[in-house]
Amino acid sequence: MVSIPRLLTLILLAGCLAACSIGQRAAGPQSVNCGNIPTGACDEQVERLGQRHPGAVQIDVECGPAPCTRASGAGRARITRGDGTSVTEAWTYAGDPGPMPVPICAGTAPGSCQSIADSVVENLRPSKRVAGIAIRCRVGPCDERKGDAEVTITLADGTNEITGYAWEDAAP
Repeated sequence: MVSIPRLLTLILLAGCLAACSIGQRAAGPQSVNCGNIPTGACDEQVERLGQRHPGAVQIDVECGPAPCTRASGAGRARITRGDGTSVTEAWTYAGDPGPMPVPICAGTAPGSCQSIADSVVENLRPSKRVAGIAIRCRVGPCDERKGDAEVTITLADGTNEITGYAWEDAAP
């Protein structure tokens, strides 16, 4: 016979284990493949697909027939579940319609500055509207060969996202 305190402990432990496994499933698929879609758009679509298909172990996202950009995209995704079954569904998004703003460059070569801006913006989710970009050399010199820069992206809602960007022996 199990005592009441021990029974309550077992119930709490079972509840914790159930909650922990739910949390693991919500963390997303174990494998993601994004063919020809920008990184930020891929992240956004995989998150949405994972929410619609909890327990997915793999999500393969392909863009097409038109190219995917920060402004818009559409394609098909194949979602594989833990039991090995899969489903294919269409997806679409409307993203940042505006052209990327010209970056403000402080202490970086203009070509490097534009390449950094292009790269960082591609990694943003398309739902985030970019209003401005400032790139400042943190550790000089920042030229085509090497550098360490701080990138501040101002979003349309007035918030800033700040990240670092470093490169060596190659143009950014």
